[in-house]
Amino acid sequence: MIPSVTGLIIFYSGLIPISLNVTLEMVQLCQAYFIEQDLHLYDEDSDTTAEVRSSNLNSQLGQVRYIISDKTGTLTKNKMCFKMCSVGGVKYGTEEKEKFDDKRILHDLANNTNNAEAIREFLTLMAICHTVVPEKLTNSEVQKIVYHSPSPGLTYYYKLE
Repeated sequence: MIPSVTGLIIFYSGLIPISLNVTLEMVQLCQAYFIEQDLHLYDEDSDTTAEVRSSNLNSQLGQVRYIISDKTGTLTKNKMCFKMCSVGGVKYGTEEKEKFDDKRILHDLANNTNNAEAIREFLTLMAICHTVVPEKLTNSEVQKIVYHSPSPGLTYYYKLE
């Protein structure tokens, strides 16, 4: 009996890892389907539902603590709000405020502190490293600026309200 059990273990040792991978992929596909069908993830403003583009990321959703974005990411409500930044190891802004409103960055820049050069470089890169194209619309006496971008999140990010 021992040789037959050993033979079965050796025989099935290649089959179990393959079937486990197939089973995990099927579970991830089912999870992706349920995420797309979830009515709690529907956004009325943009009339869009959740769109799953990769089935293997849903197992990592609970592990996200920080979002480091290149300004082209789309987040929860398809809008990104600039609340905080870290320049040269100094944190500016707070999570509690709706928009960035930290006077220390202007103070450090105006007083030419040790961090001033890094702040200048950061602000310059924020101003020029994007694909948003502003368009000036003139209707009678009112001038309006409309922003165009390949990403709706990026358009919202640079939109002035």
